[in-house]
Amino acid sequence: MSSRVVRVKICGLTRLADAQAALDAGADLLGFNFYPASPRYISPERAAEIIAALPQTACHVGVFVNAELATVQRITGICHLDYVQLSGDEAPDFARALSPRAFKSIRPRSAEEAEAGAAAYARLDSTDDAAPALLVDAYRAGQYGGTGQQSDWMLAARLASRYRLLLAGGLTPENVADAVRQARPWGVDVASGVESAPGIKDHDKIRRFIQGAKRTGGRMAADMNKAQFLDNLQTERARWEALLAQVDKARLTEQGVAGEWSVKDVIAHVAWFEREMVGVLRQRALRGSDLWNVRQEQRNAVIFQENQYRPLADVLAEAREVYRQLLPLIEALTDEDLNDASRFAEMPAEWKPWQVLADNTYDHYRAHAPSIQTWLEKRR
Repeated sequence: MSSRVVRVKICGLTRLADAQAALDAGADLLGFNFYPASPRYISPERAAEIIAALPQTACHVGVFVNAELATVQRITGICHLDYVQLSGDEAPDFARALSPRAFKSIRPRSAEEAEAGAAAYARLDSTDDAAPALLVDAYRAGQYGGTGQQSDWMLAARLASRYRLLLAGGLTPENVADAVRQARPWGVDVASGVESAPGIKDHDKIRRFIQGAKRTGGRMAADMNKAQFLDNLQTERARWEALLAQVDKARLTEQGVAGEWSVKDVIAHVAWFEREMVGVLRQRALRGSDLWNVRQEQRNAVIFQENQYRPLADVLAEAREVYRQLLPLIEALTDEDLNDASRFAEMPAEWKPWQVLADNTYDHYRAHAPSIQTWLEKRR
């Protein structure tokens, strides 16, 4: 993937206010679902009204599932759609009939299916950099996307190196940065991950999702000096510690912060990523443990299982010790180290080392703090 910022598609829009909030937050593509069986279905007439009320610069995508060609063409005209996303069982010839507007969604169960799907629709790829060549979503029997189930990021990464790939499937504000790091897609697509109910968007989730995707994907053209990085790290660490200090020690193991996770689990999770950064800095290479390269969902589950029955005191002590090791390693870096990928073996040339470190340290505090804060407020 190039150094340009990752594109973001907010899909399943049914309300003007949500569409405008997505644009205000920096969304590149707005998706409207014309599949009648979807809980996010919108009528062509209502979609046309919303689109007409938005800035003319907005880019609109219609989502269709096994619709008749004439129906797709009619709705495309009514709504003035820029692109058509085919999410059903449409054949390549069907997609070609809508070229160059159309791109295909595939839901591969294996690397072989992913390669076959990409090969079948690769001819749809064009020089239009404003649109993806392919969308990869999670497979679920009898479903055509929008399930909230996570797709296989490593499988997607194999295609993203060759195609302008739009990654969908189970993305949320909490995991999109990790998804972009692993898959390196052209763009990311979200519907249920930024909702309070099907078709009803949560504007704060939209903002956080887009910030996470673009900050991570773009790797930022701007440089970062060491003094500023250390200030960011130490300031956010102090805020993180202050937040944790608000939690009574007896309640650190209570579940419910994020699903089954407790505050203790979140602390262990954050410490795991910081330990990986200690390894990166010591090796001067973007190499992690074996767990680093597995799917985020699987990795988080393993970290949770490894720490579930560990004594609280051990988890807290390890978290403090990992940060104690991390800080002097960062202090030993130069400004050039933070901004030049060639200083770290196996780091893609367009990446910024400081951004990799930020993603896995102080940006991680920022990502998890809201869930702890919300959990705390519910118990007051």
